[in-house]
Amino acid sequence: MRQIFYLGVFIILFILSCSNKSCPNVEGINVTELLYFSATKRSYPLCSLVEKSIAEDKKALKELSLLEIFDAASYDHGILLIDVIDKVGVSVFIDALQGIGKEEKEKVRSYLDVGLEYGNRYPELSRLEQVFPEIATFLGE
Repeated sequence: MRQIFYLGVFIILFILSCSNKSCPNVEGINVTELLYFSATKRSYPLCSLVEKSIAEDKKALKELSLLEIFDAASYDHGILLIDVIDKVGVSVFIDALQGIGKEEKEKVRSYLDVGLEYGNRYPELSRLEQVFPEIATFLGE
């Protein structure tokens, strides 16, 4: 009987260890494992923020845009933000960021710049001014 118990515990632990530890594809937005890992390492509720942002929750969109993401994951974060902007629209994105300071604007700008440069959403255009001129103006203020 004891062996059956241990076998059951082993099977459950094995199944749990094989589960996908990432966000599901949220309405066509890919959350990479690297970005997910980086966010969860800092206890950011990334999946929830992405879902709420797509639903045009401005507080969540602001929080998602201002996450402290470093190194290679910051490129993925920039690509994710570009995808979110494409879903919610420029005006919703700008409205969500109203009231942020200069340093925060620079951080968002850097995420969007690398998202455009390394993402494949706009292959011919790599500058924020070309793709989202309204956002470029807002972040430059």
